[in-house]
Amino acid sequence: MTNLFNHLTVRETTIRNRIGLSPMSMYDADDGVAGSFSAIHFGARSLGGAGLVFTGTVAVAPEGRITPGDPGLWADDQIPALKAVADAIRVGGGTSGIQIGHAGRKASTTIPWRGGHPKSDGRSLTASEGAWETVGPSAIAYGSDKTHTPRAMTEREIRAAIDAFAATARRADLAGFDVLEIHGAHGYLLHSFASPISNARDDAWGGSFENRIRLTLDVVRTVRAAWPATKPLALRFAMEDFHEGGWTAAEGLELARRAAALGVDILDPMSFGGVAAGGQAPWAEPFTRDHATTLKSALPAAVIAGSAQTAPGFNTDPAMVEALVAKGPFDLVLLGRQLLADPHWPAKAAATLSDDRLLLPSQYEHWLTGRIAPHQSQAA
Repeated sequence: MTNLFNHLTVRETTIRNRIGLSPMSMYDADDGVAGSFSAIHFGARSLGGAGLVFTGTVAVAPEGRITPGDPGLWADDQIPALKAVADAIRVGGGTSGIQIGHAGRKASTTIPWRGGHPKSDGRSLTASEGAWETVGPSAIAYGSDKTHTPRAMTEREIRAAIDAFAATARRADLAGFDVLEIHGAHGYLLHSFASPISNARDDAWGGSFENRIRLTLDVVRTVRAAWPATKPLALRFAMEDFHEGGWTAAEGLELARRAAALGVDILDPMSFGGVAAGGQAPWAEPFTRDHATTLKSALPAAVIAGSAQTAPGFNTDPAMVEALVAKGPFDLVLLGRQLLADPHWPAKAAATLSDDRLLLPSQYEHWLTGRIAPHQSQAA
C-alpha cells in the first residue's frame, strides 16, 4: 500500500488521500457570483480521485478581485453558487477547500486571455472596461504595465479588510466548505504588506518585521475565530521575494511559526515571488522541497502542502509524487496543470503504483472493470 493514498485527518476533517487540486482561478464569475463552469470543473476533479479540491481565489471585497471574472463572498447572495461548488466536490468523494483573498495593488486587471493575447497574463483594466481603484500598503505599483498604482490604505480601510476576511470565512462555512485557505502570497494584499519592497509605511503596519506581518497575523486570528474550530485552516504564504532587499526565507519561516501558533493547520509555502516584476524564482521542484523541508523540521506538527500549480519543473510522475509524501517533506501534494490536463490522474497514479484502493465512483468503476459484457454496453 502506498503513502500517497493514505487518509489524512486534520482536526475533524478526513481527506481520503494526499493529492489535492491547487487553487487555480477559473474567472467564470459574473458580478462576483461564481458561474456554472465552476461546479462542473471542480466536481470533475473530485470524481477523478483528488482528495482535496480547492477553488481558485474567492474575493473578500469587490475591490479585492484580481479580475472582473473572480467570484466573491462579500455578500450573502453569493453563497448559493459556491455552495453548488462545495456540493459537487462532495458528490465526487473529495474534501472541499476554498481559498479566500484580496488582490490589493494587483487588482483590476483583465481576465488573462482577454489581455491582448491568448496566453497573456492580463493587463490593467481601462476606465471604459470598468477599472476600479486599487489599494495597498503604499502608493507603489507592482512595476509593470499590468497593474495600476495603488492608493495607500487608511487605518480604517485596513481594519475593514480584516473584518472582510472574517465575514467571508463565515459565509464559506455556510456554503459548506470543509477547508479554508487564506491567500497571503503572490504579491497580493497580505504579501504586499509583509514585503519591504511594496510596504514603505512608517506607522504600525510598516517598517519593522513585526509591523509588516501584523496584517497577515490579524487576518489569521480573526478568520480562525470565525471559521469553525472543527475545520482546518490553511495559509498560503511567500517563502521569499527573490528581490534584493525583499522578504526573506527566514522571515517566511518565522511567519509560518506564528501563524501555526494562532491555529493554522496547513502551511502552503510559495516559491513564486510575485511581489514585484522581474524576480527570478527557481521553479524547479527540488527548491520547493528544500523550503518545505525547512518548515517541516522547524514545525513537525504542521501539515505541509507542496504546490505544483504552474511549476513546469515539478515532476508529476506518480513514483516521484509518492516519494514526496513517503520520504517527506510534504503531507499533501497540490497539483495544478496535471489535474487540468487529466482530472483522473489520481486514479491512474493509484493503478501505476499498484494501490488497490477505490478512487473512482462506483458508477465509473462498474463500467471500467469488465463487469459488463461488451455486447450489453450499447443496450444499457
